[in-house]
Amino acid sequence: SMTYHLRRGLFCMMALLFIALVSACSSKNTQPMTPEELRTLKFRASVEGYGFDVPVNYLSDDFEVFKVWPRPPRAQVEGRVRDKVAEIQITALLPDMEPYTEANAAQFAEPGFGKKVLARLYKRRYWLPYWQYYFSAVGPSLEKLTESPEVSGMVHFRDTVLKEDVYLSYDHPENDLIRIICNDKEKGQIFQDCHVDALYSDSFNLNLVFDRAYLSQWREINHKIQALFDRFHDSALRQPQTK
Repeated sequence: SMTYHLRRGLFCMMALLFIALVSACSSKNTQPMTPEELRTLKFRASVEGYGFDVPVNYLSDDFEVFKVWPRPPRAQVEGRVRDKVAEIQITALLPDMEPYTEANAAQFAEPGFGKKVLARLYKRRYWLPYWQYYFSAVGPSLEKLTESPEVSGMVHFRDTVLKEDVYLSYDHPENDLIRIICNDKEKGQIFQDCHVDALYSDSFNLNLVFDRAYLSQWREINHKIQALFDRFHDSALRQPQTK
């Protein structure tokens, strides 16, 4: 059970870390952004040498915390600098992974996840030894169930300790294993969500969090988020070489 608590705790801690990194890289100019700036300005970042141009309006969580949109430094806006970061975290809106706009602001402001998808990309850290440890430490508390129609093609388990639904792409350790953990419907939480641990581009971990109501669409959500990061990377490739 400690493995799950650590995983959840690290997710929140790293999310706050990214917000701090973005804010540290932002201009000290707190002048509110115009709608045009919000649509066009990008943070130019790299994770492990892999470049991404992330539009400011995908950082709505940062806006929620500080009540002001982070402003990329002039050097990044002009394409002269690309800052190294440990991770990139964005929030997008189902079904088309739209960023925050004036038109959909109310949906971003809704309590809970609603139609929001939180995506976090960072250097790959889940390798075969990790999954071997996972099955060794957590495996005894996993009760295998029949395949869920909501998550076809995944092995369905029930965590008898934490009372959570667990879906795995394999019932044994594999280097490219995908895991989904969902809050228990019987726990009575006001908001129920699912956490997906997947891979991006063979070099990165990709964590997704979204409302449990969209669990049956997890493959489409994963595909669309990966395509979004592809766009961010393609944009970076079109930029001149930066520091």
